[in-house]
Amino acid sequence: MEAKDPSPQTTLVVLLGASEWPKFPDFQSSRAFANSASELKNYLLDASHFGLPGENLLDLFDTDQSADDIDEQIAKFLEQRIADMKASGAVPTDLLVYFVGHGGWAAAGSDYFLAIRRTRRDHPGVSAIRMESLAYTIKEKARRLRRIIILDCCFASAALRDFMGAPAQTAILQTVAAFETSRKVQGVPGRGTTLLCSSGSTIPSVISRSGDYTMFTHALLQALSTGSPQYEEHLSLRDVIGLTIDALRDESDEEVPRPQLHSPDQSEGDIANIPFFPNPALKASLKADAFAPRKTKKDWLKEGNDHYKEGKSREALVAYDHALALDPDYAQAFARKGRALQALKHYDEALAAYDHALALDPNYASAYNSKGHTLHDLGRYEEALDYYSQAIRLNPGYYGAYTNRGSTLYVLKRYEEAVEACDRAIAIEPRFAYSYDIKGKILQALQRYREALEAYEQAIRLDPDIVSSREGRSNTLKLLGRSKEA
Repeated sequence: MEAKDPSPQTTLVVLLGASEWPKFPDFQSSRAFANSASELKNYLLDASHFGLPGENLLDLFDTDQSADDIDEQIAKFLEQRIADMKASGAVPTDLLVYFVGHGGWAAAGSDYFLAIRRTRRDHPGVSAIRMESLAYTIKEKARRLRRIIILDCCFASAALRDFMGAPAQTAILQTVAAFETSRKVQGVPGRGTTLLCSSGSTIPSVISRSGDYTMFTHALLQALSTGSPQYEEHLSLRDVIGLTIDALRDESDEEVPRPQLHSPDQSEGDIANIPFFPNPALKASLKADAFAPRKTKKDWLKEGNDHYKEGKSREALVAYDHALALDPDYAQAFARKGRALQALKHYDEALAAYDHALALDPNYASAYNSKGHTLHDLGRYEEALDYYSQAIRLNPGYYGAYTNRGSTLYVLKRYEEAVEACDRAIAIEPRFAYSYDIKGKILQALQRYREALEAYEQAIRLDPDIVSSREGRSNTLKLLGRSKEA
């Protein structure tokens, strides 16, 4: 029988997890879990997003039921809804099980479990949802459905204290094994299982700094709510994970958890490749294209520049790609695309974009300067200096390139040359705050504190929002023994 496409009307959802564990004090309670579960539920039921019928959702998040009662609830829900949907002619096709909360082990190296409100520290093996048991119920009661399991688990350190090896990876392997089949085929599957985990073995899942949500679910919902015009009308789970990783990188400058995707049951094909979630960006783009006058490449370039200035680097990329679709030899669009990619920390792609721009226009000073900046971020400082020099050779009045050169020389501790570069920039454009900011750092490193203070204060006069200069001023005042003014 030919596999049917997914739809909200033929999808069932089970929401599991908890935000507090009264009988397991080692598991830290947090509103982040409840907020993330609520955001997910809102996305699923919102007609402008996924549009799931309310009767197709079983919400067991923060329930005070026992693990056995929860298992029974899941089994009855699946049996009843599948029967009702078949009777109404809407044959169910997909099951999404989403867990938000803590995971752990019944004993060191033993069965992996998902913690619920009634999970007890003294006997989690019987008071939590064992992954093996959950897998059995899902496979038995939804055997003819495609099954997507998403686990947003924060692992408690106390639960891992005696565990040898990589705990998150072991949890993933146990979960994969619970659903695994040996048979794998290609094609559009009518059933099977895909598992999406919030992190792998090296970086644990985390809660946001504000404590308001889990970073993974927040990033996932941002990806689902925004989408991307680069994809089709519906997003597969593989599409979504790429957008989620981008959202995680945008959220934090630090190393972030990298979600992992596994398809343990490919008996009819890999369901991670099936278009499943609506892509709002494409719908908006198509709607706009239907009524708006056709944009020129310059229109798209300006739109990209506006997005970039607002800190919306991904939206800027989309606009630059539209410009390049109209003119594949548009050097300026390649250069601006490089800046957006650099802001997203996609450094190799940024370098490739600058190379395209320079191949099309070898005298493009701004592209040399921008490529130098990317090389600086990669720690390739000598190469960065070469590109700044090339930019200055092409445009002797390029004060931004002089300033960037000063910044790189500062990192290399070539302080006198760095001061000279900043002074050249200031002589050309005395209103560029960043030149004074970099000069202040260099002078501070040279222990010329009074001059450093003057540089920082000038930067602040030109740009009151320049945080690094405010911090530099405060530190310099302390070094001068003027802490009360800091």
